Amino acid sequence: MNCRICGSAVRQIEQLDVCTQVSILSSRPSVLNSSIVGIYSCSVCSHVQIKDFHDDYYDDFLMATKKTEAVVEIRNNQFETLAKLSENRDSFIEIGCGTGFNLETAGTLFHYVLGVEPSKAAAEIAKKRGCRVINDYFPTKHDIGKFFDGFALIQVLEHVTDPIDLLRSTYDILSDKAIGLIEVPNGQKIFNQKLYHSIFSDHVNYFTPLSLCKLAYQSGFEIVTFNESLNGDHLDMFVRKGGKKESFNTAIQDMIGQIASIASEYKIISAWGAGAKAFGFIKRLRESLSLKYIFDSDPIKSGRYIPGALVPVVLPEKVKINENELIVIFASSYENEIIRQLREEYGFKNDILRIGNEVKLSAK
Repeated sequence: MNCRICGSAVRQIEQLDVCTQVSILSSRPSVLNSSIVGIYSCSVCSHVQIKDFHDDYYDDFLMATKKTEAVVEIRNNQFETLAKLSENRDSFIEIGCGTGFNLETAGTLFHYVLGVEPSKAAAEIAKKRGCRVINDYFPTKHDIGKFFDGFALIQVLEHVTDPIDLLRSTYDILSDKAIGLIEVPNGQKIFNQKLYHSIFSDHVNYFTPLSLCKLAYQSGFEIVTFNESLNGDHLDMFVRKGGKKESFNTAIQDMIGQIASIASEYKIISAWGAGAKAFGFIKRLRESLSLKYIFDSDPIKSGRYIPGALVPVVLPEKVKINENELIVIFASSYENEIIRQLREEYGFKNDILRIGNEVKLSAK
C-alpha cells in the first residue's frame, strides 16, 4: 500500500478492532459489528491511513442535524473568516454538505450557495430547509453551471480514498483567488494521545498538519492560514486558488515596466529603505529610477552605499523628504509604518509608490 498523499510506501504500525458501521442508528436493538483493521503510517509526510472496505456506505449516511453551541460558534467564525478573505462573494459550494447547516450560514455571506451531498437522507433534509443541493458524489455528473468564489470541505477528506483527486476536482471548479475552508479530524492528536475511540472504519485517512498541508500543495492550492479548533480535535486550513502562474523573470519584467511608466511622470524621486530587499530593487531598477536620496532611519547605514546605487544612504530629514515628488518604498514589510511616518511626522504630501507585493501608487 502507498500513501494517499505523497505516494510513498507505508508500513503497518498496528492492528485495531474497530466498529464497522458508525453514524447510522438502527430502529431496534442490533448486533454491533466490528473488524480488525491495519493502521498504516507514512514516514515521509506523516499521513496515517487504513484500508477502505465500505461499499455505497454514504448512500444512507446521516450525521446529527443538531449542532452544539461550541460547533455553532466555530462554524460562524470559520465562515466569517471565509467572507473576509474572499475577494468576491458571488458564489459558494460545499462538498459533503450534509443536512445543510453550513449552507444556511454561507447563504448569509454569499449570493449563490450550492451543496453536493451523496446521502439521499441528508440531502432531502437540506432541501427541506430551503438549500440548493445536488444529491450525488463529487465530482458530480450534474452541471453545476459556474465557477465558485468560495468552498468548504468540512469533515469530508478523512472519508475518501483519493483525497488528491477530490481536491483537484474542487480546484477545477473555482474562480481565480477563490478561498476555501478544509476541516478534518486531528490525526496527530489521535495517535499521539492514543484516542482509540476516534478511530472509525469510515475514516480511512488521519491527517497531520504536515500531510494536510502536503495535500493542499499537491492539489495546487496556496495555504492562507492553519489552525486547530474544538480543543485541538480538528485541523482547520484556509486555502486559496492562485491566479496564473508566471516565472520570477516574467514578474520582474512586469514590475520594471509598471514602475518605469509611473516614474516617468516625476522629476525628483527618492527611495526609503536600505535593507536586504533594497539590493534586489536597485539591481533591477537602477536604469528605471534616477534617485536623489535613499532614506533609512538606521544611523549605522547613513553615508554608506547600496551596491549599484549612485547615491548614499541618508537619514530622513523633513527638508530633504519634501523636495521629492515621489518616494518609492523599498522596505516593503514596513510600508504602512513608513507611509504613516512620511505623512504624519514629515508632512510629506506628494505621492508614494509601494512596490512590494504589487505596484501601487498612494497619491497625495
